[in-house]
Amino acid sequence: MKVLQLFIAVGFVALFASCSSSSIKEQAAVLPETLPSEVDVEVQWWQVLGDETADDRFGKLAPTVFNNHVFVPLANGEIVELNEQGKELKRINVGVPISAPIAMSEDFSIALDLKGNVSAFDKEFSLLWKTPLKAIATRSAVFSGDRVFIQTIDGRVTALERLTGRLLWSYQDAEPSLTLTGTAQPILVPTAQGEILATGLANGKFIAIETLTGNLAWEYRIAKASGKTEMSRLVDVDSTVAIIDGLIVVTGYQGGLVIINPENGQMIANKPFSSYRGVAIDGPLVFGVLDNSHIVALETNTLAEAWVNHDFEYRQVSEVVVLGQYLVMSDIEGYLHVLDKKTGQWLGSRHIDWQGSNSFPVRFNDGVLLQGYSSRIKYVTIP
Repeated sequence: MKVLQLFIAVGFVALFASCSSSSIKEQAAVLPETLPSEVDVEVQWWQVLGDETADDRFGKLAPTVFNNHVFVPLANGEIVELNEQGKELKRINVGVPISAPIAMSEDFSIALDLKGNVSAFDKEFSLLWKTPLKAIATRSAVFSGDRVFIQTIDGRVTALERLTGRLLWSYQDAEPSLTLTGTAQPILVPTAQGEILATGLANGKFIAIETLTGNLAWEYRIAKASGKTEMSRLVDVDSTVAIIDGLIVVTGYQGGLVIINPENGQMIANKPFSSYRGVAIDGPLVFGVLDNSHIVALETNTLAEAWVNHDFEYRQVSEVVVLGQYLVMSDIEGYLHVLDKKTGQWLGSRHIDWQGSNSFPVRFNDGVLLQGYSSRIKYVTIP
């Protein structure tokens, strides 16, 4: 049954997310012919990357920003390096379609591909080693000291030796037969007992693993499967983790928004909040996207609702990005939307990619980057 994951198209996530307990499938909101224009959404530069397979990709490809350069993974197996002005500097071919954003450091990078390989490169993008994991990763690798950590869609979390790619340990929990496509993004968190790797699983658990040994440090169940069908029992914790005052903030599909103490896995606060997107934290507010694409602001201290925006219902809105006084997010049709972060008012939108996008905005200088299905990447600002 696990092979079903490979045939669940990314676009079907909307179908899963729109199935409430009443089993009523909702229609995506239609944008008005005249979009709000209280702010200008300006494209500063754009680049056609020439990826003819961009709309056939598995997972969410997004650019990685490192040292003011942009590294763009393509579904055709290429990695393109752009400078701050969007000029192409380098293009290498991994040889296999890439499945996740590139992980970067000063002299080391990791690419993950659709054949389940982990490929390591030096600062000139010469291949150092390649290790087969035989499972796909849709989130970027994580580095810590002499180790590389990868989470794959079969429920495994794996540690490799950074120098050689040798397997150090692998952790795996029981997985349901049907899950949302993709995984959570693992994050390294310091604790008094040592560093842990924290991540969510498709079985509704959020776990912490000791980075040195691969042993389970603790686990917390964010969502519990219920219902008669496999689809109604989806409880994936696929979101990106946020940290506030040393505490972990994470959401789960058909679960809640939970604040966890990383020292012991104890729950500090819990609010019903079904989502497969991560949250953004900015001062007194936490911003998130529900599974129906309602955008919500919560008060950081109490998790009380500050405002809700319903304008983009079921449009598969991405994670939100805080950009000054604004919130920025994209949707499946390739629009970039701007909200007032204090009130949730819809201020403006722009159609960034005519073929759509399953990616998410990435902070870059004074704006964001968005990679779309038309093989374009654009740098957008709000003056």
